[in-house]
Amino acid sequence: MDNYGGNPLYDWEYHKYTNYKWWIKRIKYCYNLYDIVRIDHFRGFDEYFSIPYKSKTAVNGTWEKGPGIELFEQLKKRIR
Repeated sequence: MDNYGGNPLYDWEYHKYTNYKWWIKRIKYCYNLYDIVRIDHFRGFDEYFSIPYKSKTAVNGTWEKGPGIELFEQLKKRIR
């Protein structure tokens, strides 16, 4: 599935399988560049609306669960 409008969706099952390695690496790198890291669109980490790639409208979309607090717990534990 893809997000209507061309925005790709994260493969949260894979990210969980890797213990969010990509996210941890990404956020650690951001902290090397900046004093403060802001994460926008927080809603998508809880739930997100997924629309089949070929759909011309959002009518066939479904709400899917995101990683929730687990991602942020891992970030807090592994980024110091």
